Amino acid sequence: MFSITRKFQKSQFLRNVAKLSSGKLLALAIAVVVTPIVSRLFSPSDYGVAALFIAASTIASSVLALAYERAAIFPKDDQKANRVVYLALAVSIVTALLILLLIAVCALIWPDIIEGSNFGSFLWLLPLGAFLMSLKGVGVALCVRRNDYTAIATADVGEAGITAATRIFWGLVIGSSTAGLLTGHLLGLLFATLACGFRSLTWLKRGGRPPGLGEMCSVAREFKDYPQFRAPAKIAFSAATKLPVIALGIMFPAEIVGFYAMGNRAAGRPLQAVSKSVSNVLLGKTMRLRHLEQPLGKSLLMVAAVLVLSGIPVFSVMLFFGEEVLTWVLGARWSSAGIYVQIMAPYLFIFWIGSFASTVFETLRLNKVRLKLNVGNLLVRVLVFVACSLAGLDIIKTLWAYVIASCFYQAIVYFIAARAVMSHDAALIQKNFAASNPVVGDELS
Repeated sequence: MFSITRKFQKSQFLRNVAKLSSGKLLALAIAVVVTPIVSRLFSPSDYGVAALFIAASTIASSVLALAYERAAIFPKDDQKANRVVYLALAVSIVTALLILLLIAVCALIWPDIIEGSNFGSFLWLLPLGAFLMSLKGVGVALCVRRNDYTAIATADVGEAGITAATRIFWGLVIGSSTAGLLTGHLLGLLFATLACGFRSLTWLKRGGRPPGLGEMCSVAREFKDYPQFRAPAKIAFSAATKLPVIALGIMFPAEIVGFYAMGNRAAGRPLQAVSKSVSNVLLGKTMRLRHLEQPLGKSLLMVAAVLVLSGIPVFSVMLFFGEEVLTWVLGARWSSAGIYVQIMAPYLFIFWIGSFASTVFETLRLNKVRLKLNVGNLLVRVLVFVACSLAGLDIIKTLWAYVIASCFYQAIVYFIAARAVMSHDAALIQKNFAASNPVVGDELS
């Protein structure tokens, strides 16, 4: 026990994971406590419309900064990273305004498009939701660069708390409505943005004056692979992740979307949040290893093994007892959400162990590979839902088809990530050997 404690105290990686995970776990605790209350205050149909809005704004947010916020993690030089951050903020503002203009043009050409859609008048808030998500992403990326995981944890806890408090207050005072759910969502995002943004603003001020247009154009050219490959990959990933909500909204009534979204919130979202915290800390470590020209395989393998061992008991409960557990927690009218969780358990487990894959592609700057894989993933899912729709399958069979196809594709992604790490480490060992044995290295070359 004492040896484990000493190892934890000496390991910066473990301390950072614990710090970031503590915020995720506290946010998770808030969600666990609040979800049974929210499920009794809001109807499945209202929850379904809110889920559609959040899915659409999440996809839109992946477009806004053109992935330049992730490029801020890469440079060794803080001044260059500073310029990249300003570039990401400027691009986000311009893109958000363009999305708002597009909505306005569509409203003028097709006057019934807003009221006739599932979104209704909430469509006008979509650019705001996307912009807040984008700003939060910039702040989180900068915090990861500076190893400021306390700010990220604070943002996670505050976002969960404010979202929950707003929704409960609205539900008790006003009653069930999509407006109450979305107001809580937007206020929570605003707090998270400010929590990361204030610390990031201090860091930016220390970096001197904001860069001029020429300087931002220079870093834009240097990191052009991010908008060319990383941004489309991020859009494809976000679209693939949120596609079930969008597709189910097209194929089935809003109530079905509400059941799926609630099940994902109660079971999938907390696990994804913890997995994301591990991924962020792991990215910081592997990026440092890359700068020091050290192998990556050992660290990634250890994290993957821990995720597998810790995930087996949790997802086994989901698979066999999901309906009973969620019906007891959420109430009888949400029993369908428990059935959906049982179906989704294998996919959630595969996603849980995948933190290392996204870390590999980002650390090795394999943006082109990531783009191809994410686009392929999106196409596979689109084809699955189109085929299910044409075949007239019900919601249960549709979800099973989605889970099977997604698990198979994720296995391919993990294999490619593992091959990339092996190739990187082998090349690094050969390079170090050649450097320490120049005569042998010349013969090998």
